[in-house]
Amino acid sequence: MLTLQWYLADPLISLVIALLVASGAWRLIEETSHILMEGAPANIDIAEVRTAMTEAPGVQKVHDLHIWTLTSGVESLCAHVLLRPDCSSRDRKAVPATLVRILQERLKIEHPTIQIEEEQQAQCEGSIHF
Repeated sequence: MLTLQWYLADPLISLVIALLVASGAWRLIEETSHILMEGAPANIDIAEVRTAMTEAPGVQKVHDLHIWTLTSGVESLCAHVLLRPDCSSRDRKAVPATLVRILQERLKIEHPTIQIEEEQQAQCEGSIHF
């Protein structure tokens, strides 16, 4: 400013810096709000997760599937898994570990919670959720 006598440089540069800070702050507020509202992570395809879980041996259906972000980069999952009627007792015991491995290794979901259901349970439960 002393050499060029251009006194508008200071407010213009300050405005550019303020816009850069505001832009970064806005992105941070959006990401934080999404995490606090337990929104589904943008980097995870829910249909792909459901398909991968359904393809596991012994799994007939996946329902009540919820995926959210615990903190930046740490995803969590909660799901009900209905076993096939013809599922062997050995497969019944292996299904939870198999699903956890698929979710953690292949889909990078670090904290899965899975509830295993059998056909009788699924028929008794209604569609009312609280």
